[in-house]
Amino acid sequence: MRDSRRLRGMTLIEVMVAIAIFALLGVISWRALSGMADARERMNVEFARWRAIARFGQMVENDLAQIAPRMGTSTSTQGALVLSRSDTVEELRLTRFDAASGGLQRRAYRLDKEDLLLERIPLLNDSIEPEKDVLLTGVKSLHWRFLVNGKEVTEWTPSTSAPWVLPGAVIMEMELADVGTVTRVFALH
Repeated sequence: MRDSRRLRGMTLIEVMVAIAIFALLGVISWRALSGMADARERMNVEFARWRAIARFGQMVENDLAQIAPRMGTSTSTQGALVLSRSDTVEELRLTRFDAASGGLQRRAYRLDKEDLLLERIPLLNDSIEPEKDVLLTGVKSLHWRFLVNGKEVTEWTPSTSAPWVLPGAVIMEMELADVGTVTRVFALH
């Protein structure tokens, strides 16, 4: 009788328990892999968002590094860097050297609803509509400040007699819906 039990193999209950254990391990593995894939997707989205924020900061830094006074035109009263404010819009305008055209280009950074826009404004022909690019979305607020003679000020307008004079630094403060407040200081000299 002992020899017949050894040759019989596994009972139906033992097979069912083994299948249940393998099924449970499969579900646990699937959930772990699914969770990892979801986390990876969230990280990719978050990384893309921070990359867009960094790209915006780099654009502003490049524009400020290439800033140029507007001289020799009939509209030269506007300086190289101007902040204009209204009740709803705060816009930073600058004139910069443009390597592509070999001349100058005006640019403006402003908030339109929750979209951060870059406008490329024609220098000599104000009748041409500016090119607009959406740099960031989900921006709640955008504020600019300046460092002048070691003091932080909210207003800065260049003098008409010396439009090339710049503040020591430009301070950008941006509030994003998903990130919070991002502050960046751009040194000008």
